[in-house]
Amino acid sequence: MAGLRREATLAAVPDALQSPPDAPRRPFTRTVHGDAVDDPYHWMADKTDPELLEYLAAENAWTEQHTAHLEPLAEELYGDLKARTKQTDMSVPLHVTHTDGTSYWYYGRTTEGHDYGRSCRLPATSRDDIPDVSEPGPDEEVVLDVQALAESHDYFSLGLANVSPDGRRLAYSVDTTGDERYDLFVVDLATGETIDGPVPGVGGGGTWAGPDWLFYTRVDAAWRPHEVWRHRVGTDPATDALVF
Repeated sequence: MAGLRREATLAAVPDALQSPPDAPRRPFTRTVHGDAVDDPYHWMADKTDPELLEYLAAENAWTEQHTAHLEPLAEELYGDLKARTKQTDMSVPLHVTHTDGTSYWYYGRTTEGHDYGRSCRLPATSRDDIPDVSEPGPDEEVVLDVQALAESHDYFSLGLANVSPDGRRLAYSVDTTGDERYDLFVVDLATGETIDGPVPGVGGGGTWAGPDWLFYTRVDAAWRPHEVWRHRVGTDPATDALVF
C-alpha cells in the first residue's frame, strides 16, 4: 500500500526540468576591513524594491506549483499529529512564594481550537498540596490570556511574561509584525488594567528588579541584543537609563 502511494506521488511530480526563477545580479562591491567583497545580491536588502517583490512572488508561485502534489500527504501527516495531541491540557503547577508573603500555584492552560494558551494561577496554602487544575475553578486567576491578545493580529509572538516579585504586576512583551522587536507592557493583576507601556522596540526578554523596576534589552541593526536598559514602571520610556 505504501509502495503504491509512493509511486503515485512520484508520478504526480511536475516537470523537474522547469527552471525556477533566477534572481537578477547587480554589480555591487562593499569594503570590510580593507577587503573588497563582490555582492551581486545586495540590492535585495531593499525590501520595498518592486523588482524584489515581483521576484519573491515568482519564487512562491514556482514553489507552490512544484509542491502541490504533496498537499494530500501534508494533510494526512497533519491529521495524524493532531489526533495524537491533547489540545485541551495544562502544564504542571509551579509553586511560588512572593515577597509580600502570598503564595500561588502557576500553570498554563491550553484549549482545543485555540492557537495560544492562557497563563493562570491559584492561591496556595501549602507547597505540598498540589491542586487539581484539570478544570478551571472559582479561585483561578487568568494572569495572561495570550489567545485574547493575539486575536486581532495576523501575526503574534509573545516575548517576556513575568510576574513581579511581589506578585502584583505582570510584565509582558509582544511582537505583532514579525520583526522580533517587541512592545513591553505592565498590567496590575488586581484590576487587570494596563498601567504602563508600550515601551517600544525592545528585545524579547527582560527581568524584574523589585516591584517597580524592569530591565530589558534593545537590539542593533543586525537584530542582536547589544544594550541593557532600566525602566521604572509608570515613567516615560524616554527617561530610561542605559546600564550596559
